[in-house]
Amino acid sequence: MNRFLIATDGSPAAEAAVAAGVQLAEEQAAGVVFLHVVDALNVIVPAFGPIAAVPTQIGEPENDAALAHAAAVAREHEVPYELRLVSGFDVDTILSTADEIDAELIALG
Repeated sequence: MNRFLIATDGSPAAEAAVAAGVQLAEEQAAGVVFLHVVDALNVIVPAFGPIAAVPTQIGEPENDAALAHAAAVAREHEVPYELRLVSGFDVDTILSTADEIDAELIALG
């Protein structure tokens, strides 16, 4: 395996997913993309059909507490990582990011 996506919001369950995902990435010599999805900022409300959110990269991911914790865990295990802080609908954003980066594993808590 080469690339993992680990979604985190800083909750205890997400922190457990970060720990487990990073451990597996270390064992598999894989890189990790940490993703924190926050409430959608750019929402499309059509006259007919479902409401959609446009995933939007926001802010400085290094300043996000959940992502900073995940980065510290990755550094501790010498696992290469990337941080992404994105606004959108969580499920849609997680799946579209996994597809975009060709993730072979998705971990979330």
